Amino acid sequence: MRYTYRDIEYNLALVYGFLGTMPVIAVRNLTVFSWLSLVYVLCFFLSLINGKVRFSKFCIPYLLITIFNNITALICTRSDIPQIWKNQQKVGVVWNILYLLLIIYYSSSSNRFLSKAYLKGVYYASITHMFWGFLQYILFNIWGIKLNDVVFVDVLHMSTESITQIKGNGIALTGLCWNAGNMAPLLIFGFAMTQSLPLKFCFVIVALLSGSRTAILGMITYIVLLYIITPNKFKISERTWKIVIYIFVAGMIPLIITGKIGDIFTTIIKNFSSLSRKTLTSESSAIIHLRYLTSIFSVAGYAGIIKLLFGFGINCSGFPFTILYNQFNTVGFGTWVVECDIINQLWSTGLIALFIRYAWYYKYIKRAFKVDKKTFCFFVAFLIEGLAYNVTFNWSFIMIVAMFIVLRDNEIVSDIVMEKIHHKGKIYSLKNNNYLRERKHINNVN
Repeated sequence: MRYTYRDIEYNLALVYGFLGTMPVIAVRNLTVFSWLSLVYVLCFFLSLINGKVRFSKFCIPYLLITIFNNITALICTRSDIPQIWKNQQKVGVVWNILYLLLIIYYSSSSNRFLSKAYLKGVYYASITHMFWGFLQYILFNIWGIKLNDVVFVDVLHMSTESITQIKGNGIALTGLCWNAGNMAPLLIFGFAMTQSLPLKFCFVIVALLSGSRTAILGMITYIVLLYIITPNKFKISERTWKIVIYIFVAGMIPLIITGKIGDIFTTIIKNFSSLSRKTLTSESSAIIHLRYLTSIFSVAGYAGIIKLLFGFGINCSGFPFTILYNQFNTVGFGTWVVECDIINQLWSTGLIALFIRYAWYYKYIKRAFKVDKKTFCFFVAFLIEGLAYNVTFNWSFIMIVAMFIVLRDNEIVSDIVMEKIHHKGKIYSLKNNNYLRERKHINNVN
């Protein structure tokens, strides 16, 4: 089979979406996401030379965000903030520019198939993370085996310390990551995109077992909102119910045999109780996360007008909390970011960049409501998750932008994701490189 440059681009985007969600896979201390991002810089310039990259008005919001982020970085390096925080600015600027190049590359009319390939890769990754997370739960609760430590520490030596997240006496399901926050958007994305009810059932079960308030909150938000705006979509056939029951029974048998059946119900009840008012007002982690939202005026008073508008510096949102609340103010802890999307963006790069970012989000959330109700519900659930945790980072940000690009063409994201990978001639024309599957589901959407 003869492969063209466009075939390579398509497969690279697919792999980027799939492996980019798996930070435990690292080569020379760099994640696969970082390595593939560097490859994309090369692809951008090759496409630019070949005339296949054009700057469009779609990129203007992120161009403005990049400009203001660079201003933030400059202000930070000239401020009296400790040097360890200033050191974050060079890396932050490089990544902002890299994301801008990637957005220009993906959004060019001749490259629109790349966003679809990327989203397909993320969808496959969501299924992989979901099953890997369930395997984590089974192995740890039956035999006490920490799957990620065995595979990535003991066997592959991709880390020198434990990458298993333990909460209390239980395991937090992280999938192919060291933090449950990475799983939260993946579980909602997989649940939203799949058309298979058995798979949806599995996504819900893993979310309930995950030990992540963020994942549970996002899942509840998505299901309730979708039911409210599309109640007719929730009709389930008798055959489908039978399949779900068979899967449930098959999954219960080994747990009953090993006497661990009670542990699942205990875990689910415990995770649900983590959303209760009593837990949120008494558990130290929950109190800290809630303080990110309730301390806005206190931090704003400390920040002053310049830092309110431009932030403390890229990836420096944790700095004011270290000063005001002595949070993570320990020798050797280093820099850190707030685990709440909107607050992290506010205190990292300021109110101006925050406004532009969410105005951009609002435009495509509004379009999704007209074009694709499932994607609309996913966006809302993603934003709700962002209030509970920091879920906008490298691959997930590119995922959101890729969804924007699909919506710009008035296409339904789940239809794109669930399409089978066709032979190259059906993906795009090798003759003129134009994507051939531009199905307009709704016309005249502004």
